[in-house]
Amino acid sequence: LWKPQSGTTATLTAQATDDASVSGTSLGVTVTIAETAPPSATITSPPADANLPVGAPVTINVGASAAAGLTITTVEFFVNGIPQGTVNGPGPSFSKSFTPMGAATRVPITVRVTDSNSGTFTTLATNVNFVPLSGPTVSVTAPTTGSTVIVGTATTVTATAAAAVDAPAGTTVRSVEFFVNGTTSLGTSLAAPYTATWFPTAGGSFVLTARAIDSNNTVKTSLGVNVTVTTPPAVVTITGPTAGAVLPVNTPQTITATATSTTGTVTKVDFFVNGVALGSDDTFPFSTSWTPKTPGIFALTAKATDNFGTSTD
Repeated sequence: LWKPQSGTTATLTAQATDDASVSGTSLGVTVTIAETAPPSATITSPPADANLPVGAPVTINVGASAAAGLTITTVEFFVNGIPQGTVNGPGPSFSKSFTPMGAATRVPITVRVTDSNSGTFTTLATNVNFVPLSGPTVSVTAPTTGSTVIVGTATTVTATAAAAVDAPAGTTVRSVEFFVNGTTSLGTSLAAPYTATWFPTAGGSFVLTARAIDSNNTVKTSLGVNVTVTTPPAVVTITGPTAGAVLPVNTPQTITATATSTTGTVTKVDFFVNGVALGSDDTFPFSTSWTPKTPGIFALTAKATDNFGTSTD
């Protein structure tokens, strides 16, 4: 059995030997071995100059064939000269997926096929572009910019989010995370309606944002919503002595007060006589002692302070 090398010329002879061990050689016959056609292949997708989204899987599809009597044994895929993997034959259709990881233009995709006769063929490059996705759309819808919320009160923060119009088919919003001042996370919502609960612990100005991530791992952060957190002052009332009461001079008097806070806990009540500090009490029932030294009309007032540091005037 002779396996000739293609593209060469050979002279064939035969030698005969008889039972007396006498040999004879025939005249030579010169033959030319024809070239064996190499395999062929075509990249069917993606098309040339396609814009492929960064971070989204892309499938390279190839059609390949071998000469008569031969088969395709392997198909190797390359992106920008970097191997992406090998698929075994016989085919005739082959595919391989890869994921663009950064923006680039004119990136060559090539394929090299090998047949059962060790013949090879490399396709011309199909140049494509890797383009970044614009990311999902996301916006905080409540509270709105300029809103005022109460410290210590549960506030629901809501947002809307959707996949970008230029995202690959089937792209969905995977999650929405809410933030205060860009760093403090309020939690993550996995499905619409996207919400989180915020318990502000101090007064002041704050910025609320929402960050959406889609199924391609593309991230987008919303514009900030500016809100103000206020702390309502505690309410304090002097309960004794009553207004208009007549008190004897040089006799100790107990001044009492009640105080409440709508958002926290009253931590202290300060007492004043004509605006001059008289004493304070940090335990309910709130009271202090006063001994009038001279006759006259006096104004008794009290100031309550809560655990947020807010006090009545």
